[in-house]
Amino acid sequence: MMAFNEQLFFYVVLPPIVFASGFNMQRKDFFGNMKNIALFGFVGTFICFFMFCGCTLLYTEVIANGQVWMTNGATGEKSLLTLSIMEILLMSALLCSTDTVAAISLLDPIKQPKLFSVVFGEGIANDAVSIILFNVVLSSHKA
Repeated sequence: MMAFNEQLFFYVVLPPIVFASGFNMQRKDFFGNMKNIALFGFVGTFICFFMFCGCTLLYTEVIANGQVWMTNGATGEKSLLTLSIMEILLMSALLCSTDTVAAISLLDPIKQPKLFSVVFGEGIANDAVSIILFNVVLSSHKA
């Protein structure tokens, strides 16, 4: 009866939420902590991406010798899992995005304005970098 409309969500519902968050943030604290936000949001995301890629490749190729098994949740049947480099890169791009909503909900922007602005900015930068990484990896695969 009801179906999720992706276009409606991304073009109608999400922009007012993002706009309200950006409009209500403390711009002075946010731009005053831009070095920390860039360090955690951009550099940290790339480090996390490369660590996920490296650890996954190390495990699949060296430690498990290509013998990674997956289990079907419905039947319990085990089968051999083979991951291509492109699949590992896409998975790593998805996993390097962190969700800071829980941390932000615990912080009081009036009592801890610097910490709040750094966590808020890191979350925004982290999500943007993760989306761009995923699209870059996906477009390089299609090319």
